[in-house]
Amino acid sequence: MNGIPCSAVVAVLGLVALPGMGSAAHRAGDRDSSGARCIAVVTGLGLPETALFDARRGVFLVSEIVGGPTTKDHNGRIIAVGLDGRREPDPVVAGGSAGATLHAPKGMLLVGDTLWVADIDAVRAFDRHTGAPIATIDLGPRGAVFLNDLDRHPDGTLYVTDTGLRFDDQGPHHDHPDRVWRVRPGRDDAGIALAGDSLGWLNGIAWDPGARRFALVQLDGRAVLGWAPGDAKPQVIARGPGSFDGVDVLKNGGLLVSSQDGGGIFLLRKGKVTRLVGDLGAVGNHGFDPRTRRVAVPRFDQNTVEIWELPAALLK
Repeated sequence: MNGIPCSAVVAVLGLVALPGMGSAAHRAGDRDSSGARCIAVVTGLGLPETALFDARRGVFLVSEIVGGPTTKDHNGRIIAVGLDGRREPDPVVAGGSAGATLHAPKGMLLVGDTLWVADIDAVRAFDRHTGAPIATIDLGPRGAVFLNDLDRHPDGTLYVTDTGLRFDDQGPHHDHPDRVWRVRPGRDDAGIALAGDSLGWLNGIAWDPGARRFALVQLDGRAVLGWAPGDAKPQVIARGPGSFDGVDVLKNGGLLVSSQDGGGIFLLRKGKVTRLVGDLGAVGNHGFDPRTRRVAVPRFDQNTVEIWELPAALLK
């Protein structure tokens, strides 16, 4: 498949601003029809793509692409934002600073004291406290083109989605297969664990401990896929608004997803789709704190991150 079939996918990459794609900015105190409350809006960001909750520190980490989504410009950075929206003054990691290489960071994962980051065609590891580089696993020579998100299997293996997008002077093209890469830290045997031409542009990934499989969401589709390493192909386990970016598996088995087509955050559970926050426009990969029910949502159309508190009744 060549080209970008829908405006939402273009917006999710931060390539252009399309008429009607953006939604109005929110302010702290705003309420959604679901009852969700906007806690804070973090402004002045550079193409924020992913938020990740750091439970140890009680903050959201936010990856900022800053430049082009596949430009190796050393401009990428990761910042920390409090649950109240207060931004810490110094980046956690900054490309070109303190020996760190970081170009266009997207998905992130914390394992102990290590912060893993998907960065175009490489998986990078940093010290979560100092931001110092620990390791780089370059998947470019193996054929990776657009690493998007990652999560960890209980055996310690990392699984990384590759949306298969390529960029040239004509813009973005989807002419590589969707893939999930298998990366074992400390070993030089990274390889492809899953690949296909009709997987719907794999984007977010999250381990489901109850079902003992990964949940994978489609950027060019409406399905959530369930897949366990070793399976030949994934199975559809849920459907929703579509053009998904992020996914979290809740303790009750529900799926918290961010949707481009839906322009917000949704709960998928037992075949039911519940809107939790809407009118968010082009959303990225959200971060979620289950204790406070606060979700941090990157917005490409505004270069902001909005923090919302979700209603307790909707998550039961």
